[in-house]
Amino acid sequence: MKKHNELMFPVLQFFADGKSYTRKDLFAYGAEHFGFSAEELQRRHRSGGLVYKTRIGWAVAWLALEKVLTDETLLLKRVARATYQITPLGEKFAKDETLFNQWFATHYGLKKAKKFLPDNEKTEEPIIDISPEEHLDQARKLLDDNLKSELLVEIMQNTPQFFERLVLKLLGKMGYGTEDFQCELTKNGADGGIDGIIYEDELGLSKIYLQAKRWQGVVGRPEIQKLVGAIADKNTKKGVFITTSNFTENARSYAQCLQSHSIALIDGEQLAALMIKYKIGVEVADVIEICRINGDFFEN
Repeated sequence: MKKHNELMFPVLQFFADGKSYTRKDLFAYGAEHFGFSAEELQRRHRSGGLVYKTRIGWAVAWLALEKVLTDETLLLKRVARATYQITPLGEKFAKDETLFNQWFATHYGLKKAKKFLPDNEKTEEPIIDISPEEHLDQARKLLDDNLKSELLVEIMQNTPQFFERLVLKLLGKMGYGTEDFQCELTKNGADGGIDGIIYEDELGLSKIYLQAKRWQGVVGRPEIQKLVGAIADKNTKKGVFITTSNFTENARSYAQCLQSHSIALIDGEQLAALMIKYKIGVEVADVIEICRINGDFFEN
């Protein structure tokens, strides 16, 4: 997917007719003409915003960035709220990508454009090819990945009984079970190897059967077949198999293709992600507020 610095020249060419356009106009044009795939057009940041719009937006910002550029070096100028127009210099550079790349190298000093600079002006600064929102997404992912690993280590250092209670608590937080009596553990797997039962109604007419395995190795198809066999004579045919490790492809395929039962598989990665989402065994360490313009305020 093209990064925002790679979109700057196409964005500049969009404004080459000299008319003023809004960011909304540019987003609509860019979605069709900037080479994004259908999948890329649907990709979102964790905050919910569309990635392609963020990248186009920052491409515009860099062409009109007054903190870096002067009136003489701006290629776009803002003429109204979220509305831009090309400058005379921008019109010149929109016709010649080599001139544009030289301007880019001069004013942003990026490694990617070093070849356009004389040797005595070359920079060792890292290339800035992702937007601030994407930096945040990457930082969040790094923190989440580390936290997931720590959660799985903590689980493995506890007892199997602790793990069974943990997954029942998690499923309750996810909304499974009734308000007064959500779920219960079976006694040492006495119920055909089933570790827990989740009640979907107060009378217990509908149940989900749980198997929780605190394992190091992967879980194969035979273990899933054991769960299916354990609930074969039950009044409902729904089960959840949760493990701290992973499932073989054969196990996943078997669970997906079952006609008589509905079996959900949750591996260690998914388990840790759900624990973070529903705040099981974790707490909020910090909150970062990111503000943006409230268009309604300025229009009214």
